[in-house]
Amino acid sequence: MNLVYIQNEYPVLSQTFVSNEIAELRRRGHRVRVVASRRGATFEGSADDQPDLVLREASLWAILGAHGHMVITCPAGYWKYSRWLVRRGRYFLPWAAHVPLIWRYLPAATQTHIHTHFATRAAGIAEGLRQVLGATRSVTLHAADIFKNTRLALQVENARLCTVTEHNQRYLSERDLTNVRLVRCGLDVESFPIRDPQQVERDLIVSVGRLVEKKGHDRLIRWLATQAGSPYRLRIIGEGEQRPTLSRLIDELGLADRVQLVGAMPSSSVIAEVARASVFALACRIDSDGDADGLPVVILEAALVGTPIVSTSVTGITEFLSRSTGYLARHDDEQDLHRALQEALTDPQRERRAANARDLVMTSFTLQAQADALLDLISGPAGSHTSIE
Repeated sequence: MNLVYIQNEYPVLSQTFVSNEIAELRRRGHRVRVVASRRGATFEGSADDQPDLVLREASLWAILGAHGHMVITCPAGYWKYSRWLVRRGRYFLPWAAHVPLIWRYLPAATQTHIHTHFATRAAGIAEGLRQVLGATRSVTLHAADIFKNTRLALQVENARLCTVTEHNQRYLSERDLTNVRLVRCGLDVESFPIRDPQQVERDLIVSVGRLVEKKGHDRLIRWLATQAGSPYRLRIIGEGEQRPTLSRLIDELGLADRVQLVGAMPSSSVIAEVARASVFALACRIDSDGDADGLPVVILEAALVGTPIVSTSVTGITEFLSRSTGYLARHDDEQDLHRALQEALTDPQRERRAANARDLVMTSFTLQAQADALLDLISGPAGSHTSIE
């Protein structure tokens, strides 16, 4: 099968589930080409995982030449593209003007499917390409692209839809987007050896996530401030707009010697940090703009290496975390989060819960299952899709 992935940015350190999915599809013999509006930052492993075409790097002459080439060699396709550009594509400018460039780059193929992760402008561009190729397309919906997206219906027009949590399925169904399939993000379980108990630092809590409001890092910092005289330490891995705010909070609470904002790290280093933690904690919340996490992949990674997990009841997290697999707090109750953290650090049965969480990943959250479900969506009956008149 010929697959074209169209992404806003590729590769992205916090979106390795996209890279892993593409790698698995290629391993199975599918021809996958990646088109990105912009090239992602360099990180560990990214040198061999680059987009085949980067729209931002194309010259004006290349774009104009592609338009001219399509007019001459595929006038019917250019007519379809022009109609789409007037009716829909104007919402995705300037990137919509690159559709002929993508078309020219792609070799002729009898069967092409277009896939996009996240309902963003890239999903809009994918619809323009679908119009030209007469292809099928699909979109994997995640979190912010659902909860904060005023153009969702426009971006997923004529697409087969899937999403990563049952919560998202219900949310979308309530907004008249039905027949959305479940394709969970999975892990290559063979690449995550279980941690060595001798390497675990008893009093260390590790959190991983961008420094943004919905990750709730400030709540972990405030919890640690209630633990005066304890040996607990907190390391927060990630980068983002809230670094200055979190730094001030750490200083105000006198925790500079117990809380570290580590910054972004390569994936292998992140896993090593999580593996040596006594507890992995991610205090997710619904932020002031209504954005929230789905089921953060790092929770699955922590489970796979065997680290006990504390998190909250935001959206899809409860589909993985429960009293049998970790320590769950109400997402809107900071005192309940404190309770869950304390329980996780002192519970003599926490290793049993961690083992249950690992077993759940091994059976229900594998990369192979993710690829199987996506291919089933792509190759199955078209079913219903969103169409805007």
